[in-house]
Amino acid sequence: MNRTILLCALLTVSFSVMAEPFWWMKKDDHNTLGLFVHAGSQCPFNKLDLKKAVEGEYLRARIKPSELLAEPLLLQVTTACLKLNLEGGIYMGYAMHNDVYFTTSIDTQKTWLRYDDRSYGGMYMTGSQAKAYMLNQVQDDVSEALTDYLKANMK
Repeated sequence: MNRTILLCALLTVSFSVMAEPFWWMKKDDHNTLGLFVHAGSQCPFNKLDLKKAVEGEYLRARIKPSELLAEPLLLQVTTACLKLNLEGGIYMGYAMHNDVYFTTSIDTQKTWLRYDDRSYGGMYMTGSQAKAYMLNQVQDDVSEALTDYLKANMK
């Protein structure tokens, strides 16, 4: 019985530690966060659509997006898509890999240094309404990342 209670207590502690925001997310001016977006050429949306969707999440979080690559902390949102067709060219939908993570640019050649191996993104597949579904998934992933960023910067 005591071992079970101890095991449950250790699991609770370990999950709360994993959920803590990272120290490197802390900024003096937490109302601004860099943003870099890239939409794959086969995606059912373009870079402008993606940028608008992500900026909407920034607005809801009351964070001003900055496109300066010299920002010490940026949120990078990268999508890659693949159109799915059956033999004979029958359209089936799209597959999308979405990568959302915190990074910084270490030089003017767009060399990125990723702060952590965690990605807030994932793999998604859809049939009809591919554009709306995929942009909603990106917004959810960005919202999760911004929530961690705001938690790290609470005073």
